[in-house]
Amino acid sequence: MDALEIVSPILPLPVYWHDRQGHVLGINELCLKGMGTTLDKVLGKTPFDFYPKEVAEHILNHHELVMQTEQILSQEECINNLSTGQPVYAKALKVPLYDDNGNVTGIIGTSIDITAEKEAERLKLENQAHRNALALEHQEKITLFARKVAHDINSPLAALKMMMAECTELSEIKLIPLNQTLARLTDISKNLLDINDDKFLNVNSELARPVVVYAQLAELLNEKRIEFMKQKVVFKLKADLMEKSATAFIQAGQFKRAFSNLINNAVESLVGNPEGKIIIEVKTENNELLVDLNDNGKGMNSRQISKIISREGFTEGKSNGHGLGLQQVWDMLEFNRGRMEVHSVIGSGTLIRIRFPGLH
Repeated sequence: MDALEIVSPILPLPVYWHDRQGHVLGINELCLKGMGTTLDKVLGKTPFDFYPKEVAEHILNHHELVMQTEQILSQEECINNLSTGQPVYAKALKVPLYDDNGNVTGIIGTSIDITAEKEAERLKLENQAHRNALALEHQEKITLFARKVAHDINSPLAALKMMMAECTELSEIKLIPLNQTLARLTDISKNLLDINDDKFLNVNSELARPVVVYAQLAELLNEKRIEFMKQKVVFKLKADLMEKSATAFIQAGQFKRAFSNLINNAVESLVGNPEGKIIIEVKTENNELLVDLNDNGKGMNSRQISKIISREGFTEGKSNGHGLGLQQVWDMLEFNRGRMEVHSVIGSGTLIRIRFPGLH
């Protein structure tokens, strides 16, 4: 005790010591200043004399644990400054206090003021909650807008279907891809109407099923040949006899949308090329189903490829690009356990290879 009385005034930290019942035996000026009180008001008192019951119990329970285990222990404590009433957060460190015979007679404690850190943490949580609330509000607005768009699309879609039924002069070669396009637009509209607050634009809302990939791509290319008729792009779909019936357990609608976006990107790379070609090949390799999309466009440099692989927004060279097409591709791959590889040479073209687990 004598040593503590001598040393405590020159220690650079607040120090206090209590007996086994929690009575204050001694305390230095730094600790008194932090509490906002004076020695005569705390000496011989217990935490119950100046703190609420739950705070005092929290402090004394920690004292008891230190004395029972005879270990150095720490805990966070929140007390009110006795002069200002303002809460003070502290990291309290306590050790057993021994008498000359080695018996535990109380505790010695010190504390570090962490009020600023706790306040910064509180503000951070408040700001995050505010950002989350704004994001949720924004999401709800977009969800409502998407539903309105889908609702408005339904009327012209219905009119187009009626007109298609009356177009007897069109050949079957033209009618088939037109009907497929209408079916895809109807599917997109339905997905927009099915959006809810818990599954906002959620790619997972479509169920996966065994899909004959070659057949899906054949339908899609029929649509693309009409869409890009004026660009005079040559589309080819290749597969060996066995690969034409190869299946993968994937979402058919999301798969077609993803490849529609990839084909659109490939067509954009062919601008200025009078002999533009896009060749899609379905293959199997090591229990995987591969879809290669080749174009002979302008190609990409290593930085552009890196942005695609790392899932960064990519709208370079697109006057009306928003990056949503590739985002849809990434979402589809993630849900369907797919992987994407990109190989490209400036001036020679690009190969996009998509891998899916194949079905036996």
